[in-house]
Amino acid sequence: MEHLKIENPEQKEEAEYYHPEIAEIEPAMIVLVEQIKSNIENGDYDTIISDDVGGRIPSLILRKIFKYKYPKRKFNTFFVSGGQIINDKIQQELINRFLNKKKKK
Repeated sequence: MEHLKIENPEQKEEAEYYHPEIAEIEPAMIVLVEQIKSNIENGDYDTIISDDVGGRIPSLILRKIFKYKYPKRKFNTFFVSGGQIINDKIQQELINRFLNKKKKK
């Protein structure tokens, strides 16, 4: 299995992006991936749950990393609308059941 390589932002050349917003989140994404690197290498993740607004791009980047590392594996990606507190008890219960089921694996 190929090890995940994390580049040091101080040692790399300037990357080019079509959207400046992506360049702005790059340092934070590098830190995040470094923090969960061993979990990625161990294949611990199969689901991403994220805020629909502010978390969509970082979540899709993480999903791309996961898919690169494990191309044949299915990854679920869910976006929670607006990052609001979930007031609907049914929605809240469904999310809790899903998360509890994931914890048991």
